[in-house]
Amino acid sequence: MCSNKLRATATTQEQLEEMDAAFRQEESSDLPPAVPLSEFLSGHFEPDVPAVTGLFDLGRKVMIVGKAKLGKTHFALSLALRLAEGRDLCELKIPSSLRVLYINYELHRNALRKRLDALMATEWLDRSGPVARQVTFLNLRGYSYPPDTIVEHIIDQANQHQSQVIILDPLYLLVDGNENDSEAILALVKSIDRIIRDTQAAFIYVHHDIKGTYPGERLNVDRGSGSGLLGRHWDAQIALTEHAESERAVVFEFGSREYAPPPPMTMERTNGCLVCSSLTPFKRTKNSDRRNEPTREEKAEMIREAASYAAELITLMDKAKTTEVKNFLQGRYPAIGERGARRLTYQLDGVEVRPQTKLRLIRTKNNHDHFVTDSPP
Repeated sequence: MCSNKLRATATTQEQLEEMDAAFRQEESSDLPPAVPLSEFLSGHFEPDVPAVTGLFDLGRKVMIVGKAKLGKTHFALSLALRLAEGRDLCELKIPSSLRVLYINYELHRNALRKRLDALMATEWLDRSGPVARQVTFLNLRGYSYPPDTIVEHIIDQANQHQSQVIILDPLYLLVDGNENDSEAILALVKSIDRIIRDTQAAFIYVHHDIKGTYPGERLNVDRGSGSGLLGRHWDAQIALTEHAESERAVVFEFGSREYAPPPPMTMERTNGCLVCSSLTPFKRTKNSDRRNEPTREEKAEMIREAASYAAELITLMDKAKTTEVKNFLQGRYPAIGERGARRLTYQLDGVEVRPQTKLRLIRTKNNHDHFVTDSPP
């Protein structure tokens, strides 16, 4: 009786080992064989299809990275429409029309439709025209499925619509775990590689930048929050940075493994869209902020002149119209620029003043300038 049980256990163990070996063999059957160099060089290769000339081709991984509220989604939507149309986007050369799958993971569908309506009106595009038929939208906001399930669905949808470019916005919602965990990011990059392998499409993903005031001071390979694996996984990168002189402008820098990338360019936010700008691509850094900072004497002179306009400023402040105050200061003192006017506005905001109040500039022990009031008795 006991010997029969042992024979049954041994048979079961052998079967398990055979099944495991068969599974490993089947799992590795998709892997390519090693070939001699002569065969590798003489073998047939499909020619690369450029998506953006001099930046990336189909079948590549592309990272769009920037701080929050800087316009990453606006740019991704603009890029999707221009790729579908086959029309250049500012300095980016797009040689042909491509089929695009845009995956929205973050915006409510109504908010997304509003952005698209504004963008298509700016671009003079017909919502039922050929360009609109070239772009397919997959709305995944609110769907909490395991990443493997989402990846399978993306592959199925991309193949069903014969998509040549896939845009995912944002990337972090596809991470299973903490984005600072290298194992979670390693699983993510493997999923990205699988999507590209099974669709042959270019995969563009939108990623948020590291925390801090001046991310533009870092090397582009160090941009992007989370594990450093992501910063070195891309084939091409589009990095967004605040402009040094204009709050509405954004500087775009490019990186590429295969090409000398296009030169930096500037776009400006106008009516909820990003449009091409002639501003020099001068990104914001600590040094640029220091250069734009007025001297103490210039500030004092501005405040002395502003005293005569105290009544107008008080009226605007009482109505909490800080934007009008900023515009007033910038128009009156154009040398201080947008950022200088904004700083003055924030310092004026909340100061209790009355007509004939005089504003005085003082410097604290920490070397910071502040406004104080000398109110009449």
